[in-house]
Amino acid sequence: MSATVLSSGIISRPFLLLLISLYLSSCSSSTGRDHSGANPDSTSPTTVNIPHPVRQDTVPRFKTLDTALSFAGVWVNEIYFDSIRNNRSPRLDQGLEKSCIIIPDSTLTATNMVAGFHDGGGTMVVVKDGNRYQFYDPELKLPLDTIEPLSPTRIHIGNQYFRSLKHPDTNKNDWGILEEILFSGRYQKEDGKEVEFGTDGHITGLEIASYYEPVIDYADRADHQLDLINLGQSHKKLDEYGFRFDKDTLLIYTVECLHYDANEHGCDSSKFGELMWKLRRTSE
Repeated sequence: MSATVLSSGIISRPFLLLLISLYLSSCSSSTGRDHSGANPDSTSPTTVNIPHPVRQDTVPRFKTLDTALSFAGVWVNEIYFDSIRNNRSPRLDQGLEKSCIIIPDSTLTATNMVAGFHDGGGTMVVVKDGNRYQFYDPELKLPLDTIEPLSPTRIHIGNQYFRSLKHPDTNKNDWGILEEILFSGRYQKEDGKEVEFGTDGHITGLEIASYYEPVIDYADRADHQLDLINLGQSHKKLDEYGFRFDKDTLLIYTVECLHYDANEHGCDSSKFGELMWKLRRTSE
């Protein structure tokens, strides 16, 4: 197409408008942009309108922290420790709600507080939150009690104090509690011969017995008028005896049944029988 030029050398107005129109059309077609305005061939960053994701609540670290516990072991209520050493009667001291507990080796491990040396309480787990220790329910939703280690041998749980056992044995019925805090030590018989009760449940120097097992739980016994100890040559074959302490002397008796309950297949009342051994404690 030939352009029409005025004699003055100036492009005519219609032709100028035509050039502008052609230029704008060319620019529009060369951008390469889609309907959204984005350039698919461009390597420059682009802002894309993506909705923000829903924020998920993070789980507190203490609920997943599996770490060793320096105060693991068997812990016995301090009230029991002191009372047993004063009156020396497990039967009289049984009714203690928070009596003992096994603290596990690590956090997030199940355990339970034992009530009256008889019933296990609800399942709990130990958690460590910063420098604090607590008992939580198994689902880690509800804090149940506080734990405050005070020393290697003393701990504060809730409003109670507990002491650790030096020689625990969780395979024993009493976890080795009475062996350690009541019976263990050296004694002397009336003939001067020495008898020793070990923390491990063994006896040396007693004629008919080399093993002993104190009774700590009297809740299911109808004849709980006596403190009891089982003696024998093996922990698999034991006979029941009664015992009491007279100051520093341990007296061990046979047990006489006063009335046998045929329905319960056991005695519902009993008393001390023959005195078998009189043992004076000579050392712890």
